[in-house]
Amino acid sequence: MSKLDLLSSGLDMRTPMWAELVKRYEIVIFDRAGTGLSRAAPVASDLDESVSEMISVMSECFDGPVPVLAGSAAGPIAVKAAVERPDLITHLVFHGTYASGPTTFPRDVANSLVALVRAGWGMGSDLLANLLFPSASSEIKEAWSQTQREFTDAETAAILMRQMYDAEVTELLGQLDLPCLIIHYRQDKAIPFWGGEQLARGIPGARFVPLEGRTHYPLPGDEARVADIVEEFTTETSLTAK
Repeated sequence: MSKLDLLSSGLDMRTPMWAELVKRYEIVIFDRAGTGLSRAAPVASDLDESVSEMISVMSECFDGPVPVLAGSAAGPIAVKAAVERPDLITHLVFHGTYASGPTTFPRDVANSLVALVRAGWGMGSDLLANLLFPSASSEIKEAWSQTQREFTDAETAAILMRQMYDAEVTELLGQLDLPCLIIHYRQDKAIPFWGGEQLARGIPGARFVPLEGRTHYPLPGDEARVADIVEEFTTETSLTAK
């Protein structure tokens, strides 16, 4: 969930990562239907609809194939999109994501989190902030939690979380025939490290870069290192392909 004007203003915890990447690439980010500046659009209710949404954005924005960075819940969406439309994507970079929701997230925990978000988006967003930024100050966590509530309503957040926990693309991983990079913090509480290991084991020739850290998004000061890893990978594999 995002809101493009908040991302660009620097009021989102993901902004420093995008700021580093934009020094090296032209970055295109979109608000998922039902969130942010696309809040009026009907939310994608399942994985297939989210894949169609991603393919539509890419087809509209680009004349040819481009690298894709997929983090958090976007991992399974990017996998399925790459299998369905390999002509649109040159590289896949996975950051803190997974292939199988049912085996990454304990079912009882997932059900409880979805129920909490649906019943009380304030408490739900506070809990998510603690999972994503366990070492951050209370002020940072509260600011992030507040922006999440501005991004979308409780019901849309619950639908997207349910989709994240139910997504399953393990059987598609072997069909990926493009350079793939997987980056994952070992102590990530939001998306367990096992999620990155799933991708690494299933994708032929994938490069796996584990990072030390008790966080989901890059730690303050770590954004440049992560961006360097991404740039080195896309540059090296592009030259190899030529």
